[in-house]
Amino acid sequence: YSLPPGAQHMFDTLDHFPPIIDSTMLSAYASCPQKFFVEFVLRKSKSGRSIHLHAGGCMAAAFEAYRIAYYRDGLKEPDCLAAAFRVFIARWGDMEVPEHIASYKDFINCWSAVEQYFHYYPCATDYFQPFIKSDGAPAVEFRFAIPTDIRHPLTRDPIMFGGRADMLAQNEPTSCYVVDEKTTNALGAMWYKQWAMRGQFYGYTFAARWMGFPCAGALVRGIAIQQTQFSFAEHTVLLTDQQLMRWWETTQTRISNMVEMFQRAKETVDRGDQHDIFTRSYGDACSSYGGCQFQELCLEERPWDYYESYETRIWNPLAEDPTAASPNRNDNFAPATMAELMKGM
Repeated sequence: YSLPPGAQHMFDTLDHFPPIIDSTMLSAYASCPQKFFVEFVLRKSKSGRSIHLHAGGCMAAAFEAYRIAYYRDGLKEPDCLAAAFRVFIARWGDMEVPEHIASYKDFINCWSAVEQYFHYYPCATDYFQPFIKSDGAPAVEFRFAIPTDIRHPLTRDPIMFGGRADMLAQNEPTSCYVVDEKTTNALGAMWYKQWAMRGQFYGYTFAARWMGFPCAGALVRGIAIQQTQFSFAEHTVLLTDQQLMRWWETTQTRISNMVEMFQRAKETVDRGDQHDIFTRSYGDACSSYGGCQFQELCLEERPWDYYESYETRIWNPLAEDPTAASPNRNDNFAPATMAELMKGM
């Protein structure tokens, strides 16, 4: 079987497999292995940046800046808000909500939501306060990378499970919670129900316990951004050791399957059918959230002929902005780290 013309470009990209797997990658693989392959192995993405991802990242940066200013630097709340606003502006850049997307997540609404959040949950009286780490620092950020039992197919090092959460918080001295803020269009009964089996929170909690923190589970705080108002809700997800071990076993099985598919794809370089090794969903993943951005590739007999319409996107689970290292980023982001953003504040 001869190599199809134009396919060599695809094969040249099979020199990458993620060294760190996070909840985003696991979710992509669980919904559609083909999506995981294109997005995180071939590192392809449609041009532009999701307004939902962008808005969430900017708000998370503002939350972190506010908490650093208050809990670490001891500033008054108005000064904390000013510090958060400077970071928010720098992070937002010149991003605008695309006209074809029905969303209220523009600059003004997202910043207003940050202001209202700290009015609703003022640091001085919030009954969830940052967990104080052994070095005395408040855990206003939680970043982790822990080893799995699975070997990387190229380096043979252990594949890491990693990620970055908004904060470790506690409302009692004997336990803590991983905090995650979620933006949405509306809050209702289904908003609460969707978190019980959310792998992201299982992963955060498992990693926190692995690192020695007395983590009971996750605290999810919802922020509904609507046309004329904001509303807030919170929900705690309490997890047992048995539940976490079940999740960990499932996660390692999925990562092992990812590696197996990748190795099989490497071995089929002369047949030109790498895309077929990573199976396709043919289900909800193809149409969720307005349709998968990779559907065009799945419909084509020679998907590599359409790579030029995609950009290279590098995903770093441990970075404050996971896609900051991508060569095609077309937004106007300022410095990449929180330390740089808060210089002189």
